[in-house]
Formats: sequence, structure tokens, C-alpha cells
Amino acid sequence: MSARFAALIAGLLLSFAPIGCASALGSEAERPAYVLPDGSISIVAGERLAPLLTRLNALFLTMHPEYRITLTTPKSEVATMQAFAAGVTPFAVMDRESWGVRVEDRPFLQTRGYAPTDIRFGRVGYFAPGRPHPPAVYVNVDNPISALTLAQVAAIFTTGHEGGDVTHWGQVGLADRWRDHRIHSYGPPDNGYGASALRGSRMKGYPFNPNYEAQSDDAAIIAAVAGDIFGIAIVDHPVAVQAQSPRVRMVPLADTGGAAPSAGTHADVAAGRYPLSPFLHLYVDRKPGQPLDPFVEAYARMLLSDAGQAIVAAEASDGSGLVPLTPAEVAAELSGLR
Repeated sequence: MSARFAALIAGLLLSFAPIGCASALGSEAERPAYVLPDGSISIVAGERLAPLLTRLNALFLTMHPEYRITLTTPKSEVATMQAFAAGVTPFAVMDRESWGVRVEDRPFLQTRGYAPTDIRFGRVGYFAPGRPHPPAVYVNVDNPISALTLAQVAAIFTTGHEGGDVTHWGQVGLADRWRDHRIHSYGPPDNGYGASALRGSRMKGYPFNPNYEAQSDDAAIIAAVAGDIFGIAIVDHPVAVQAQSPRVRMVPLADTGGAAPSAGTHADVAAGRYPLSPFLHLYVDRKPGQPLDPFVEAYARMLLSDAGQAIVAAEASDGSGLVPLTPAEVAAELSGLR
């Protein structure tokens, strides 16, 4: 935690003396620490999400004029989870998966005894000029592999699968000189951050295989695959990878064997067909067996409303690369609120 943000949290906690708060928040003795002295609710989120949350907060206040909101946007989104664990924001809004119990969730888990509840309300990233790109899998341009399933990707990069690991190119359908050649896997370090979150959320938490070669950054990952025709790599947040090296190409991915492979276009991400596009998350404090805090539930329902999803969709036109959930996904998230 940065000294500046630590001071912010300390100041909020030490100065907590709620006055004039909306009646919806109950008596002063019952009001949580995320209610500021002026009676407004403090929402803390990384500055990347400031434009989105400014619009969403405005929508929420039209639906619930009994509340007031103060939005604080520190430079790093890491501060969001820190503020959430400290109780000075009612939830953590993230445009990526949490880095999990090894890093971001640990303070919350230690103070509450249970993990945050995850409510999804959109997706982040699709492959188009000027847009943030989702994670992707790359191979050398001379590699003939046409597509992979998410299960095959997991079995290539991680180990311990019930059906066995994928260690040779012949196991994913390549023949001739490729069939018996060992796969060389590359990617970011398994240090609790992006690659670890991807492994946890998309690869069932299995450990990376012993031959996985962690590289220092995306440029080093791409360089490794560009120079290795038997290589394959995960790139956590690719930006203009093809421009960095014409010797690599992205592999289309399918969620299952029966699904059409996707190259991560806007249409595919919007339809939920590209399996590595991160979700927009609302991490909330929900004690097992207990209902959500009324304000938190009202905010989550706003996010999943037609108007809230329209704001997520509209943000994509501003270059954010955000995409709303499918109607079936919205229905599933709403059912989880009950």
C-alpha cells in the first residue's frame, strides 16, 4: 500500500463521524466506515474506471436520490482492493480478475474470514485498433496450428489435469515433423499477478508446467516465440503484438470443442465467444448465508439493469474496449443476488 493511500484510509477511519447521512443508511451507530462525515458514500476505484463510474454513479443517483456518492480514483487499481479490505469503500470495482488470495484478496480474507463475492457486469477488451486487448495465445508464424480450445490451452501451460497434460504438438493435431516435438511454453512470471490470475480463473488453478519459461515482460515473451517455431505463449495484455514482431501470430480460441474458434473480435467478445476476455467485476462483502448490504445490492442491480448495461456499452465508443454481458449472463448474475 502506498504511503499516500495509507494516509487516505487512515484519515477516513480516524475522522469517521457520520453526520447528516441519508436515512437509508440507518442510525449513526449502524453506519459503516464507507459513509463519510458529510453523509456521502465513499467509492474508491482505479482511475482507469473513473469515466465509467462517473456515469454509473449518476445513473444510480437518479434511481436512488436518497443516497450521495463521493468517488475517489487513485492511480493504481490495487488501492481499490486495499480500500475494500479496510472497509472504506462498500465494494471493489475492477476491470480485471482479482489477483487472488496470494496477493489482493488476502487482507479481506484475513479480516472477514471469507472471500469476497464476485458479481460480473461486463467484459474488457477486444482486438481492434486503439482498443485494450484481452489476454491471448501466440505461436510462431510458421506453426500450422489453426485453433485451440481453452481446455487444450490449460493442458499445455499447466500440469496435473485428469485427462493428462499436453506436452507434444501431435496431441493437438499437428503431424509430420511437429507430431513428436515437445511444446515450448512461455509467458509472464507466476508471481501472484496477471499470469497467476489467468491460471486461476481460466485454467482451474493448476500450476504451470515445469518447463514453462517465464519472461520479464511482453516484449521478451514475443521475442521468445518469434525465435522458436515450437514455442507457444500467453500474453497477458497484448498491445500491437503483430507490430512488435511479424514472426508471431495469435491463435483463435474456443471455449469448448464444439464452439467456433474466436479471434477476439468485438462481436465475439460481446457474445461471450472469446474465452480469455476479462470480466468487469464488482467484488462485494457478503457474509455466507447473509443478504447483501442494501446499498450494495441496489448498486449491483443498477449495474445489471438495461440502463447500466447501456452505459457499459457506450463506454466502448470512447476507446475503453468495454462490452456488456449477454442477456443470459445478466439473468444469471441477477439470480445470484437473491
